[in-house]
Amino acid sequence: MSSVVLQAFGLAQGLLRFVFAIPVLGVAAEYWAACLSGLVRLGPLSRAGGRPPPSPPGKPIILYEYEGCPFCAKVREAVSVLGMTVLHRPTPRETLKAYGIMQESRFRPVVKETGGKLAFPYLVDENTGQSM
Repeated sequence: MSSVVLQAFGLAQGLLRFVFAIPVLGVAAEYWAACLSGLVRLGPLSRAGGRPPPSPPGKPIILYEYEGCPFCAKVREAVSVLGMTVLHRPTPRETLKAYGIMQESRFRPVVKETGGKLAFPYLVDENTGQSM
């Protein structure tokens, strides 16, 4: 990239930081940015190239995940954007046992048995027999 383009990006970034730092104007800018990002997201997904929407699978996909995992959050976001039918299976962290919050996780052993290790998010598609 040329230095002029990099300077323009730097100026735009500085201007945005300034706008978001102003209390009232920053809140309004965040609101409009969220609205615009939602509209942009709906654009390509609403038509899908003019094709009819795919028929849902026979059984829903099973998603083993936990709330504090950033990768699980990305998968939950993708699932909601795509409008997929998914069964969520919560697998809270083992460290919660020390605080007395979680006595035993029902779904963590299932992931250990089928996947061989505890790596989340873990998806199981019973229609195709695939898991990842």
